[in-house]
Amino acid sequence: MYGRYIPSIRRTQERRLSLASVGTTFVPLVTFRRKTGFNSFPVKFHEVSLITSGELLWEIRVGSTLTGASFGAVTNVPTTETALEVDIAATAITGGQKVESGLISTSGSGGNTAGGFTASSFNLELTGVTEFTLCARTITGTATVSSILGMEEEW
Repeated sequence: MYGRYIPSIRRTQERRLSLASVGTTFVPLVTFRRKTGFNSFPVKFHEVSLITSGELLWEIRVGSTLTGASFGAVTNVPTTETALEVDIAATAITGGQKVESGLISTSGSGGNTAGGFTASSFNLELTGVTEFTLCARTITGTATVSSILGMEEEW
């Protein structure tokens, strides 16, 4: 190819709102995976946004095993316009490789009572049909968590 390659980009997000009783064991919030037949299109991590009522540890994992997963269409995105499927029904997560993580403080020095957090552009790319999961757990006690995981697709 000669010249500059400028792909078309679609940002695809999914949300899981007001997941109550998140405790000290990691729970999956949002998981993306490629649809069959879309392995040649680059898919990259775009953003994570979280709101929580308690102090939270979050991770992005690849290749985890999910309990109760049900992959389907991304909310409010035509299935013909995305290379991704999403799950927000899974109830448990085991294994996988952590590729990014962080903390959200709702108290103490540097914390805020709103418990909000947004991060983007970690330069992570989804390969093959590997699942890409945002999961979280509290530091102590339980919390209610709302989340958005965003991906960037090149077509």
